[in-house]
Amino acid sequence: MSTKMSKWIPINDLMLQRRMGKTGEEVCELGAVVNRIQIQGIDEIDPASGKTNRQRLEEETADVYAQLDENISRLGLSLEFIEQRRQVKRGYMQEWEAMFEKEELL
Repeated sequence: MSTKMSKWIPINDLMLQRRMGKTGEEVCELGAVVNRIQIQGIDEIDPASGKTNRQRLEEETADVYAQLDENISRLGLSLEFIEQRRQVKRGYMQEWEAMFEKEELL
């Protein structure tokens, strides 16, 4: 069975390249803070900034939200679909986390 192949051609829309590049940058910065929290804890101090990991998490979360808001607006993404998907995903996450809460009570 063969898979249909297609050319991969990088985008040449400079605004879209900048938008996706900045979104990727902000998501990676959030990921770095999340990893630091896993290693150090949420209330430890980031030696580079002098801020707590919690403060950095708030800042980077806000930065990612800002980028996502701009993507929705500038790229004409469906906010209705995104909101519906978010609710479905939150339901899955709550169900998954509830399994651990039951175990912790034992």
